[in-house]
Amino acid sequence: MTTPTPPQVAQAATQTDMPLPSGLTLLGTLITPQSSRALLRQGRRTRQVSTGDRIQGHQVVAITEGRVILTRKGAQKTLSLPE
Repeated sequence: MTTPTPPQVAQAATQTDMPLPSGLTLLGTLITPQSSRALLRQGRRTRQVSTGDRIQGHQVVAITEGRVILTRKGAQKTLSLPE
């Protein structure tokens, strides 16, 4: 199933003159029967992650449609697509 990219996500994914953010931004998720992946903006870079990967000291524990759940030192953080 293909879902159109919301304009806010497309804009966040293609900005080149933005200041470095202190956190992560979820740009998209891809869920298939075989795997789940997410596209995250980390500073000016874009990175693809899967469950179990580590990014900025956080571990990716789950990827669902439009959401990524991260843990770090027992604390949980959920990233969601911009609305």
